[in-house]
Amino acid sequence: MQLLKEHPLTGREIIRTANEQSKGKWIPSPGLVYPLLGRLVVQGLIEEAESGGYSLSVKGIKELNRISKIKQDISEQYDIFTSLGITGKFLVSDVIDRIISLTKMAREDIDRLGKNQLTRYYEFLKAEVRRLEKENTHLNNSNDSVHQERNW
Repeated sequence: MQLLKEHPLTGREIIRTANEQSKGKWIPSPGLVYPLLGRLVVQGLIEEAESGGYSLSVKGIKELNRISKIKQDISEQYDIFTSLGITGKFLVSDVIDRIISLTKMAREDIDRLGKNQLTRYYEFLKAEVRRLEKENTHLNNSNDSVHQERNW
């Protein structure tokens, strides 16, 4: 979706751009790109452009902004960990290793899931995101209280 933020692209252009931006390290297959584009159209996140390509819908722009906010929040949490010095760096390194490992396992497993299992997995991930958002709100409120106490 990020690629479509600037201007409409065809599936072929998306594949080429991903290849160029990753310096050849990742070349998405048409079997990945076109079904994904179809799902994004059905979800209303993108729409077919008159040029034959795809562009972000208003709903897609909002979703992309929401995702960007999550990325920013993760970056801020990373900064907090690294501000702890060497201990924070070890914690961040461990967390990143675990995320990478889980992501690889999830990618492999998703391809083997049936529709019912995929729906359950999707719901699980949504619930986890909500849980993390609540924890993040609680953490931010706690940090605000600490900052206010220090200013007294």
